[in-house]
Amino acid sequence: MHWRLGALIALMLGMVLAACGSPAGSSEPIAPSTSTTVPTVAEGSAGAWVEVTSTTIDAGSVLTATVVVVNHSGSPITVASCGAIYGAGFESDTIRLGPSFLTCLGPPQQIPLGESRWPVTASATYPSCGGSGVSETPACVDGRPPALPSGDYRLVAGSNDPRAPKPAPVIVNVR
Repeated sequence: MHWRLGALIALMLGMVLAACGSPAGSSEPIAPSTSTTVPTVAEGSAGAWVEVTSTTIDAGSVLTATVVVVNHSGSPITVASCGAIYGAGFESDTIRLGPSFLTCLGPPQQIPLGESRWPVTASATYPSCGGSGVSETPACVDGRPPALPSGDYRLVAGSNDPRAPKPAPVIVNVR
């Protein structure tokens, strides 16, 4: 009797762990790329990358990009969303303006089988201002948030749902 209970618990634990796994693949850190890198997506998995219109932009401007997802997992990937599955933002070693999402109860969306494309934009401007310029919130310039300082940034695209494949960051120079 005890071995049956133990086997049942082990089976249930295995099912829970398998259900918690992402069809998107590994959660290993992804190294940034200096150009759009198209990964090979094996059967039974899903992967993503970012296509950018340029790897150099002017400070204060907006970069348009596309998250390309290839889903070979065998079924659509259902993800929670607040209107958009993917968002994007810029990050450096000192500035973290990566994608942010509101918590909401929006209807789920599906990433279909095969290739799908999801447009994103990232602004090379701080999202807010009003600080003294000493803290993380910069001082306003003419009543508006200032442009990001020039330098290399990681364009980070992501989703608020870990089941969505996460693309590698792309290095973008803000001038």
